[in-house]
Amino acid sequence: MLDGQLTGAGLMFNGGDGRDTLFGSQFERADLSQATLSGIDEIKGFAGGLILTAGQLTALDAIDSGNIQLAHGGTVDLSGTAIRAPSLYLAFVKATTLTLAASTLDTASGTLSVFSGTVFGGKNDDRLTLVAGTSGVSETGITLNGWSGDDTLISAVGNPDFSAFYGSTVLIGGEGRDELYASSYISTFKILAASDVVAGEVYQGTLGPLGYGGTYMDGTTVATLTDFSQVTLSAIDTFVGFSGGLVLTVGQLAHGRFDTGRLTVADGGDIGDISVSGDALKLSDFGNRVGLANYSSEGFDGTVTGGAGDDNVDIFAFGYHAGAPYADVRLFGRGGNDNLNVDIGNATLSGGSGNDTLSGGYESSTLMTGGEGDDVFRINFLDGGTDRITDFSGLRTDLVGDVIAFADRNRPEPINYIGAHGFYGTGALEIRYSQQKGMLVMDRDGDGHADGTIVLTGMTDATDLTQADFL
Repeated sequence: MLDGQLTGAGLMFNGGDGRDTLFGSQFERADLSQATLSGIDEIKGFAGGLILTAGQLTALDAIDSGNIQLAHGGTVDLSGTAIRAPSLYLAFVKATTLTLAASTLDTASGTLSVFSGTVFGGKNDDRLTLVAGTSGVSETGITLNGWSGDDTLISAVGNPDFSAFYGSTVLIGGEGRDELYASSYISTFKILAASDVVAGEVYQGTLGPLGYGGTYMDGTTVATLTDFSQVTLSAIDTFVGFSGGLVLTVGQLAHGRFDTGRLTVADGGDIGDISVSGDALKLSDFGNRVGLANYSSEGFDGTVTGGAGDDNVDIFAFGYHAGAPYADVRLFGRGGNDNLNVDIGNATLSGGSGNDTLSGGYESSTLMTGGEGDDVFRINFLDGGTDRITDFSGLRTDLVGDVIAFADRNRPEPINYIGAHGFYGTGALEIRYSQQKGMLVMDRDGDGHADGTIVLTGMTDATDLTQADFL
């Protein structure tokens, strides 16, 4: 048992035969890096912390103390040492290659819990690796923080048993051009500042089954725009935080979940179906296809803005856990020939320039503006709401202009526009103009009763439309 300050060269602790433990209490940080430790199997106490060499640490079965500072860099294999300490600091001025056990270890003292704190790298290019311990129990909340330098952080432990989570591994690259690899189902890459994301970096995670973890990209403290388009991202399940917004490529966005600020697409192509809980998605100028899927109770309820290319945007609910309809989705095509479709929920659709197709959802109300070009306005055949078209321009003598079509029509009969005449009730889909209501009225099932409405801004008379205006 040692009390008081302890530091300096020339100290010798010889445990002799048997299992020996060095106890220390009521210390400021103790520097044992120049002392001789012989026959010491375990160190306990030293709440003020310890400075030790790699050789001293690796010779121990276990250490249970305050913070530990490695005195020197180089290659350090601690996979056989059970370490219990809040933090482990690597050498500040020399690069270190560290291997650390990430689960319990079977030692001469029995099965011991091991490190569950934070490893801090130094100024140089460190390599930090977590490996499974001898017991095979999963990791318990370890954080690897590369801090400065071009670091490589590897979590080589996994937990295939989803019923036995014990925590998650957090990897923080920090400054420099870093590479982060995680094989744990419940690992997190944490970004502390947008400037920490540097071109050429690598973030390789592990996908978990739908709804059961996987690798997270956490930017909860980042309030400025973060550009990932020049880094390698692989198998990232979910992005959270990043209130300042994200710039991502099509491949990086593909099939992910995003609870973040504004998303900006850096390149053209098919993004696939993604889940977005943020409020804005800006597509590229090179044309994109994207499906915004509501997999849970919080779906997309923001604005999608297209670019100069031809965009195809679908908003839909998916899966057993899909929640209530989307509220007030806004899709703006801008340039190109765009296809904007809302499967469910109230929406505002604006095609912009180009020949666009705008499709409203069912059991909802959709405000549609085609903009320039010859546009198709698709009304959901099962729609229980009122769709509004603000700028309908019917077919002219040269057979160009806007048309109204119907989605989900599994009927061979044509649409019959009957002007101001009352419904005939012959079983055919009929549309008439109601002067009293100032809108188009539909008889979808042909029973002679109105069961849907369309408002065309500026339409004042049944003769403003003809049969040719409908598909």
